[in-house]
Amino acid sequence: MQSYRSIEHIPYRKDSHVTLGTFDGIHRGHRKIISELVHRAKSHDARSVLITFDPHPQDIIRGDGKAIGLLNTLDEKLQLLEILELDALLVLPFNESLRRMEPSRFVEELLVHRVGMQEFILGFNHAFGKQRRGNVELL
Repeated sequence: MQSYRSIEHIPYRKDSHVTLGTFDGIHRGHRKIISELVHRAKSHDARSVLITFDPHPQDIIRGDGKAIGLLNTLDEKLQLLEILELDALLVLPFNESLRRMEPSRFVEELLVHRVGMQEFILGFNHAFGKQRRGNVELL
């Protein structure tokens, strides 16, 4: 698994299959999503990419200066993800700029034009982007 800490560093590949989330804890539900992502990417001879955030988005959104209690540190999360056969991991720095980004802009500019997203896999009832307005219908 190749690991990247900036959108500028991940190589563009137009065949990227992507999932997105905080993935704190890498529980059974997370593993199912990741397994589906890896399976679909391999079956299309494509790249599997998991995108997560650091710090946790709630640390920025809450704005009270108190860190959210995490099940795993970022380093622990990276170790857990390493064994799941992903091709690439992108850890985006979560900040006010990313928080305010419209979901459609996030998808178009970052996922499609920078990563090369061809397919997007979301967990049940997942929402993303400004005010959690990004969803399956938007995609």
